[in-house]
Amino acid sequence: MGPTPRVVSVYAVAVAGVTLPSPLYVTYQDRWDLPSSAVAGLYALYPVGVLLVLALAGSWSDDLGRRRVVILGLTASLLSATAMAGATGVAMVAAGRLLTGIASGCVVSAAGALLVELAPWDRRRHASVTATTTNQLGLGAGALVSGVVTQFAPTPERLVFALHAVALLGALALTTGIPETVPRTGRPRLRLRRFALPHQRRGVFLGLSLAAFSAFALCGLLAALAPDLVRSELDTDSPLVAGAAICLVFATSAVSQYGWRRVNDPSALRWGLWLLVASLGIINVAVAQGLLPVFLIGIAVGGVAVGGVFMSTAALVQASTPDLARGAVSATYLSITFAGLIVPVVMTGFLADTLSQVQAIEVFSISMALSALLAGRLSRTAP
Repeated sequence: MGPTPRVVSVYAVAVAGVTLPSPLYVTYQDRWDLPSSAVAGLYALYPVGVLLVLALAGSWSDDLGRRRVVILGLTASLLSATAMAGATGVAMVAAGRLLTGIASGCVVSAAGALLVELAPWDRRRHASVTATTTNQLGLGAGALVSGVVTQFAPTPERLVFALHAVALLGALALTTGIPETVPRTGRPRLRLRRFALPHQRRGVFLGLSLAAFSAFALCGLLAALAPDLVRSELDTDSPLVAGAAICLVFATSAVSQYGWRRVNDPSALRWGLWLLVASLGIINVAVAQGLLPVFLIGIAVGGVAVGGVFMSTAALVQASTPDLARGAVSATYLSITFAGLIVPVVMTGFLADTLSQVQAIEVFSISMALSALLAGRLSRTAP
């Protein structure tokens, strides 16, 4: 196996751990009598871990080298799988989720850079799309595998993570055949990364960031609360269906990016935002009426929207930022993007506790649709 397939395999195995717990959240709810807000909070610890890495250790792959940081991330993921497999209460699940975020923050940044740097110059744009696609497919595979195991195997809350631990050990073995693309330049230090807004066209930048925020919010909502929605509002008590629903949003996002590449970035952003608004409306109607097939259609439309929005906003932020400020501005963009996995998801969980799940989804759908429309207006002059 060549270096690039090794990196792709390692990348996919690592990020699969992010969505492995999703079909199990209803099991945790039943066992420990958790409200929706607690489940949303457990999910949100993952992006918190990513943001910690981004803010404090974002330059480690430049200092240590890409391969070493990938190994560090895989080790953190192995610790997470161990904690989740042995969890006897909410605290251990919470610790595992935070470790998952730290692991993902290390692997996504370093493995993505590896894929680009291992590619020939004329294939680097394709390598960048491969990195994004691998990330999305890994997330989808994690939810689907977990759904299958939870549906058909005994003690899935342990078996799922034991299987992932074995896969992670295999991924660690694969790293021995991955060359280092960046020489070690110093000792890693925890230091607060510089964040910045662009000096010009800040409204456009905020619009692009808000668009990505809204798209990620949909992914976060489904990964955190879809299993409970499928069971309580769509009358389908099946972890496999819940895992497949989560897989669908990430799979359609990944596949659609190869189609979005044929569309210029401003058009992809505009159409992606309209599709996002449409998907939110479809999902809202499906949950209110208890229509599982319509719910899945809404998820598929949302996945296509997420693919277009994320690919176009990332490219437009890079294109509109001067070289000297690109690192700090990109860090701000990613921080706002990952906040979409935290704030709307946790707020929806609390609303589900105080109102009802149907009303919470309605508020979420309206809020994110308005957010997407505002993002489109702010970013309409993007290059």
